[in-house]
Amino acid sequence: MAISDCEPFGGDFEAYRWVAAQVLPAKEFAAARLLRMMGFAALVPKVTRQVRYSRHAKRTRPVDYPLIAGYVLAGVPSGHDWMEVGRAGLVRGIVGRMIGDTRVPLFLVTKELRRVVEEFGDGSNATIRAPATEPGEMFSVISVTSEHVGREVLVEKGPFAGRMVELSEIDGKTARVLLPLFGGVSTPIPLDFLRASAQS
Repeated sequence: MAISDCEPFGGDFEAYRWVAAQVLPAKEFAAARLLRMMGFAALVPKVTRQVRYSRHAKRTRPVDYPLIAGYVLAGVPSGHDWMEVGRAGLVRGIVGRMIGDTRVPLFLVTKELRRVVEEFGDGSNATIRAPATEPGEMFSVISVTSEHVGREVLVEKGPFAGRMVELSEIDGKTARVLLPLFGGVSTPIPLDFLRASAQS
């Protein structure tokens, strides 16, 4: 089945518990297709960029890139165990945290998930698989410092590249940011992954 044959998500967001599944590099759309075949909902919000056919060519073609490289947003229906998502091929693990000695998934905030899908789509009509490499040029940027704590900054590298997040803390070479999709949980990220607007 071609990737473009995947049915778009038309279900009720609230009918699922949503988790972020980490997948093999550049396999986001294939992993989503596999999860759908297993009975899960699977979303890969995407951005489309114009890419040259070769380094010397002037002609371009549209290429779909996952908005969150390396991750698929998986919906676990009622009656299914979230751990089944982690057993799917191409899936490396589920984003979660430790509570005592138990690892539990970090369930996504449905309202934020709906907003992301409305803005970027669900990835069901993606026809070209390609890893995300760089965020779009959004504005003139500068290095993030402690004066930017409490403000929005741009994630320039990593799985959340291209997203604006609130900077909550800086500790040495590590920053903590608030991710709305994960309920505003404070998440560590290398400081050099972040940039701030020169105007802020």
